Amino acid sequence: MMKLYAALMLLLGIAYSQDCGPGWVKGPNTNFCYYFAQTAKSYNDAFEACYDMSGIMTHVLDQEEQDFTYGLIKTQTKDVWLGLTDMDDGEGTWRWNAFICIEDTYWDAGQPSYGNGGSECAVMKANSGLWDDRNCEEMYPYICKKKLGN
Repeated sequence: MMKLYAALMLLLGIAYSQDCGPGWVKGPNTNFCYYFAQTAKSYNDAFEACYDMSGIMTHVLDQEEQDFTYGLIKTQTKDVWLGLTDMDDGEGTWRWNAFICIEDTYWDAGQPSYGNGGSECAVMKANSGLWDDRNCEEMYPYICKKKLGN
């Protein structure tokens, strides 16, 4: 069954690694695997779903990872949650849910806008790959990330 699944992934143009597990894809030049969950959830529910799969919501640390992550979603019509929020440290202090400070950012023009104080979570926009802040209760697909072999 795994060989059939791997063949299907190759036909679809998705990099598949048995070390990542079914549905996960290996990132470029990294020791990380990614899972694009198309089921829309709130930010907190997406966070829990990634945790249940031994992962975290994805964080983007450089241009290569930004491009790879956008490549996972660019054929979609819905934006997707990233593991980026300013819920814990106060408005305007954005951190990855892996407690990593942001270095490179890919905010869309005029973002983050803070939407009257209710936009504390970030999405990657499906039409551009740029980031936008949204209300954490809104429902979006999401991307999980985990260490290779977990």
